[in-house]
Amino acid sequence: MPGVGKTTLVAHVYSVMKLDFDATAWVTVSESYRIEDLLKKIVAEFGIAVDVAKIEMRGLVESIHNYLQG
Repeated sequence: MPGVGKTTLVAHVYSVMKLDFDATAWVTVSESYRIEDLLKKIVAEFGIAVDVAKIEMRGLVESIHNYLQG
């Protein structure tokens, strides 16, 4: 369904809803994706200081968890 405004609608909802949360991340997901790549994007969106090229999936999850715990 290209061109019907799905991304525009979701971007608007995101911009409104993110005001109610301490941490938000905008991550684009394609039809074929790898969980590790999504975690790396979330780490980047949060601005977590880790070397995503050298960290394994468990480390990515722990980094995100620690960030969200504060």
